[in-house]
Amino acid sequence: MIPNVADMEREMLALEADMAKVMQQSRVIVKEAGKCIVTMHSGRMADAESMLGELGKKVRGLWEVDGGFGHYSLEAYQEYAEAYIVYTYLKEGRIAGRDEIGVGSRPYILGMLDAVGELKRRAFNLLRANRTDDAVRVCDVMQGIVDDTSSMRFPEGLLPGLRVKQDMARRHVGDLVEQLVSRRA
Repeated sequence: MIPNVADMEREMLALEADMAKVMQQSRVIVKEAGKCIVTMHSGRMADAESMLGELGKKVRGLWEVDGGFGHYSLEAYQEYAEAYIVYTYLKEGRIAGRDEIGVGSRPYILGMLDAVGELKRRAFNLLRANRTDDAVRVCDVMQGIVDDTSSMRFPEGLLPGLRVKQDMARRHVGDLVEQLVSRRA
């Protein structure tokens, strides 16, 4: 009855297989990015650097197959961006740019906002080590990220979770400022 129905079904089966690849590769990247960040916080920066290099290869591999399935791969790119941002801050004291990381604006913005939470963790570790001045510097970077992204207002379909991430980042900065003020009082 329907012309070319067998061809369309084969096409859909191929797309379904591609979608499954994207979803599986994305899950691996998200999981490994989390492990990479934990490795950084434990002070094993050489291991984290190696993990980040492997993650970069996986991200580039994902780019090759994610055509049409960006909504499934966005989280993977975002988590990679977060790990890269945290790494360059911990290692070099700077925030890596989107072009350096090699991701688009959407995962970069979302990953940068997520990185604020990891920077807060770093600052609390510094406070436990009585390195208050270093924690203040981390807080300044966190505040800079919040300030730079505070005017961004985009639909949920464009930047999923943006408002929630902005609110969380502001909360992280507020929590840290509270701790810093109580230490100096």
